[in-house]
Amino acid sequence: MPYASATDMEARYDGNVLSQLCSDGNTPVMSLSTAPPMVAALSEASGLINSAVTVAQNYTPAELAALTGDDMQMLVGLTCRLAIGRLLQRRPTSGYQKSFEENIKEANEFLDRLRKGERIFAVQANLESGIPEVCGPSAQTFRRLNMLADRCYNYYPRRNIPLGRG
Repeated sequence: MPYASATDMEARYDGNVLSQLCSDGNTPVMSLSTAPPMVAALSEASGLINSAVTVAQNYTPAELAALTGDDMQMLVGLTCRLAIGRLLQRRPTSGYQKSFEENIKEANEFLDRLRKGERIFAVQANLESGIPEVCGPSAQTFRRLNMLADRCYNYYPRRNIPLGRG
């Protein structure tokens, strides 16, 4: 199921441009929500996002579909930017390539960062993970070790005791 709809596309792009990109003849498409090119572009864009997050193993499609608020709008925007690129590939001589070139480049860069894990969505599991827990001996345990470096303190450099482990 696509993460964005034709209504989302119309909210971000000119409806006349979208209807021209989806038409197969000289007459523009009247209903973008049922136009096969629009449905295919949105589905393909959502598939690209699913593919990127699956490679990174950061999210499942169900987690992405459950996003809300600003994160959902970011996902919808990314889907729309990728979908407009697919529609422009369908009509390479439409004359709109130059105006959307930077937009599509930005979407592909964001998708690559999402794949690498450099960008994340606020999924509850990510929010709960917080700072990683560090396992190891406490500072008191280090002080009690009675190592050679502690006994010969004028010869060996001082040992660094880990901070934050009381």
